[in-house]
Amino acid sequence: MEQYCILGRIGEGAHGIVFKAKHVEPGMGWQCLRPVPNRLERSLLSRRWPCGGWKMASPTRPCGRSRPCRRSRTVSMWYRAPELLYGARQYDQGVDLWAVGCILGELLNGSPLFPGENDIEQLCCVLRILGTPSPQVWPEITELPDYNKISFKEQAPVPLEEVLPDASPQALDLLGRFLLYPPRQRISASQVWNEVARTQELWRHLCLRRWSSCKASQMTLGTQTWKQYYLCRSELEFRMESGRPEKDFICKAIAGHKGEIDELAYISTNEYRFNGQEKSVVCTVSSDATVRAWDLHEGTQIWSSPLQPAALVNLVTYPRLQLVVTVDERGLIKVWKAEDGCEWASFSLPTYSSALEACDILEGPLLLAACAEGALYTLTVPPLQLLSRVSVFPSNPTSLLCSPDRQWVFASTQNSDLGPKVFHTLSLLCPSEDEPPVYTTLPIELTSRACWAPAEAARLTVMHRNDNGMQLVVTTYELEAKKTRNRVDILVQQIASFLLPDTMMPPQLMKSHGSQVILLVSGSELVLFTVHGLQLAAFQDHQRPITSMARLESSPPPLTSPCESTCGARTINFLSSGAAIICLVGLTDGPVNLQPVPSLRSGFTHVESDSMSIVGVEARNIGTSILRSYYFKVQRG
Repeated sequence: MEQYCILGRIGEGAHGIVFKAKHVEPGMGWQCLRPVPNRLERSLLSRRWPCGGWKMASPTRPCGRSRPCRRSRTVSMWYRAPELLYGARQYDQGVDLWAVGCILGELLNGSPLFPGENDIEQLCCVLRILGTPSPQVWPEITELPDYNKISFKEQAPVPLEEVLPDASPQALDLLGRFLLYPPRQRISASQVWNEVARTQELWRHLCLRRWSSCKASQMTLGTQTWKQYYLCRSELEFRMESGRPEKDFICKAIAGHKGEIDELAYISTNEYRFNGQEKSVVCTVSSDATVRAWDLHEGTQIWSSPLQPAALVNLVTYPRLQLVVTVDERGLIKVWKAEDGCEWASFSLPTYSSALEACDILEGPLLLAACAEGALYTLTVPPLQLLSRVSVFPSNPTSLLCSPDRQWVFASTQNSDLGPKVFHTLSLLCPSEDEPPVYTTLPIELTSRACWAPAEAARLTVMHRNDNGMQLVVTTYELEAKKTRNRVDILVQQIASFLLPDTMMPPQLMKSHGSQVILLVSGSELVLFTVHGLQLAAFQDHQRPITSMARLESSPPPLTSPCESTCGARTINFLSSGAAIICLVGLTDGPVNLQPVPSLRSGFTHVESDSMSIVGVEARNIGTSILRSYYFKVQRG
């Protein structure tokens, strides 16, 4: 098994579990790149790269020594050095440095520089850019076994600035020092890091390739460089993966509320900033009839609202606007300024609110509020002006769930024979008798759970009962709004559906990962399924039922197969909370438990996270609770 890299699980075979794997060639070490300043910077060269699914860095053999006779297929085809293509049986670290140059070129180009299908075609790809090698340029070429067996027409080298017109001169100079025909003339391993450290464009490409959410047009680096950003965010991920108390994170208990905390949400923007200005701030509402803001790093309260007429039961936040919206048990909605807790506006529902959803769209920020009478209210934010009132499920409390792009609103009432509805958000802005809101009713009953796929604009997964009401079914739909001149039609396509095992307790939580994986929490167990019903993994690390689950984004490795795209190692972490413990669960790596708190009896009731922290609501004595924060340590500079 050591010769294979597991890419994912395919299913059950006649003789056991069937895995998809990639053969790992012997001798694929990259120990020549060891002379780098510290472990963090070395992690740059030890991550998986978009080049065949293999991994760099192997401290198994000293640098600079000539390697023994091996096959010429030691390195993956696109990254194979020309001396290997000419049949060299003895080689040194030059083959590794050539491969690093190919990776650098791929980062700058967005695709492989030399995508050959066999040895001859691979040589042609190299010669097409670097020109035909001659004994004058590369004296040792005449000693290679296959030199006289292969002949090519003379080709002049193409300037690298023509091959990569968008690359900077500094990056092209570094690339050219890797891609030299004579192995001993290539840049030495001891010089690599100094050159890389000065090439900001490379760091930028590394960030954009490694973190899909790291869009160049949306990045605000401030005083930090791309290198600082890369190293700090890599360290942050290392801290999250390790989860060692005091070494990797600071755990703080934050008290202040005199009642139970019913809901919490981050008001700070979920950005990865490592310039000393980052701050994690959450807002909470409690049965003590106050809304409060907390600094998780300092472990202190920032502000508290005056005592309200009734207990506050729900809240949503608008980080871009720095606004907080709360609702009390009587249905009174209020908007608060996040910086100082000043009240901005209010609106009264006729009955208590069953759901709140923040909907920040291009047309303007909206608040969607459902009440016990089964109506959906659409309000502007911050003035809370009523735009529409739509009867969804008369006399039935309604749940709401917005899609990631906020273009769709899923409305349901639990365990009812009324089918759930999906509204087109824009149609809720100004409905009329002539133009009522645009919606569709899904052909299912007895709905219990639903979630939107985070990687898709309109992929919805719903848990419901089958036609006879005896078994739980998980069905996934794709929605599309088809616009004509005078109307909008909603097209619904069922993508997949499967029955949950009879032996599985009815799940109390459900989340989506990517577009193909569903996470279900059943009692104390976390189970991963594909949308088609294939069970990928199950985690049983909680001793008591899991009470909450949140998504925590990490760096995805390059996806090289459909199987990896559904279950890639460390692609996404999920936080699950239960009695006395919070687990950081990697989809294939297994859980890393954060600081267990042995003294807890009731455990955590909620858990949320942003880019730098995790926060949970910890139940204390009857009727009270506190916040417990985990703030990850990152060295800057």
